[in-house]
Amino acid sequence: MWIERSKGDSRAASSGADGESYRVANFRRVATKLLLIEQWLLLVPIAITAAYAGNSWIGLLVVGGVFHAATTISRVRDPIGLTTRSFIAVGLLLDVLLLIYALSGTGSLQMDGGHMWVFAIWSHCLALLCWRSLVLSGALGVLHHFALIYLFPLWVFPDGANLWRVALHGAVVVMQLAVLAVFVHFIIRMLRSAEDLERALHHSMRETSEANNSKSLEVALPCLYEPRAAHAAQRDHRFLRHPQQADVRCFAAALCRLFQAHP
Repeated sequence: MWIERSKGDSRAASSGADGESYRVANFRRVATKLLLIEQWLLLVPIAITAAYAGNSWIGLLVVGGVFHAATTISRVRDPIGLTTRSFIAVGLLLDVLLLIYALSGTGSLQMDGGHMWVFAIWSHCLALLCWRSLVLSGALGVLHHFALIYLFPLWVFPDGANLWRVALHGAVVVMQLAVLAVFVHFIIRMLRSAEDLERALHHSMRETSEANNSKSLEVALPCLYEPRAAHAAQRDHRFLRHPQQADVRCFAAALCRLFQAHP
């Protein structure tokens, strides 16, 4: 029983602040750790690409480093909270946007090496098991493109862009994020079902253990009292075989009681 309670306490401690199941919480904890490492590591090849293409790699590192530092602080304070998950999803998107900027002036490589990467990044964000952070990251990505086609169009597309081109990309983003959100729902439901099955198994094992303990006690009690009963039977048998001894013992016991009552 103490083992079962300790397991339940450890699982409750590993659950999220919103009361999420411990399996989902552990999944998110590992995902936030790995994706945060990925955020920081991606800045290195992006900065190298910017330097090779003749763009500002120092400014790129400053922007990415400040945002990723904020993400790191958020994860330290709340490893699997919604704020941390949103920071990570947006931070990975930021890496892609910085890469698109780093590839400015490289022609079609900006399209193939930059824009296609964003879809891979959102697939990584699926590990967060959070459709809200996916939607936030997607919305910011689309708004970023809508804003830059008017402010700095060459930072987004090598040959400039128009509203319809950005709208087409936005539609593709909506399609991908909708499917990922459905997968998030299914994965969370499977993890919760596995947790319910495990809880039912532990409950069944506990009931079986208690039943076995009760049965063992029922078997042990007769074995405990049988020697005493046998000893009493032997004593009574001796008294029956030697009534004189029984009479002497009864007379002695009566005298002891008499002396105790009248000292």
